[in-house]
Amino acid sequence: STPLYSSAASDVYKRQVFLVGAFGLMFAIEKNKNNSMGVVLLLAFTFFMGVMLSRLLGFVMGFSNGSQLVMTAFGGTAIVFGTMATLATTIKRDLSGMQKFLFIGAVVILIAALANIFLQLPALMLTISVMAILVFSAFMLVDLQRVVNGGETNYVSATLAIYLDVYNVFSMANIRPNAPTRKTMADRPGLAPMTRLMPV
Repeated sequence: STPLYSSAASDVYKRQVFLVGAFGLMFAIEKNKNNSMGVVLLLAFTFFMGVMLSRLLGFVMGFSNGSQLVMTAFGGTAIVFGTMATLATTIKRDLSGMQKFLFIGAVVILIAALANIFLQLPALMLTISVMAILVFSAFMLVDLQRVVNGGETNYVSATLAIYLDVYNVFSMANIRPNAPTRKTMADRPGLAPMTRLMPV
């Protein structure tokens, strides 16, 4: 096999390990959301996702202006969260009907992210990042409104859903489309959006 294909296959394997771990923890959290074990598993999940995110941040910090890029992404994510929280408390119309369309959007993003493991197109990576930020910002709005309106009363499920929304917006805001090598592609959790495909 060619080195490019072998490296891409290795990327797929690493992402499979990440997704199995993420989905396994998410499934366990939902099964235990009504007892104290759910809180323990939620903390374990946030730690696991934090470790994965650290790889991306390590890559971004490798740029000469890496710290500025990370802080910009952090500030942008905070603005998005504040905006969505404000909208969630002011919009009276029930937005839960958006979830079906947002789910479809997340699937499209996933397929594009999988394809770009092999294609390595900077323009496609940038498109995926922008689409993901829009889709997960909308997910954030829906999830926050559910909490505000009492549609989600379990604090474990609510925390998990909003955490995933914030995580995806922040991670995608850090994606840089001009990755210089395949090696750096392996350090990007480009399939993070798939963690939102599990209803919570």
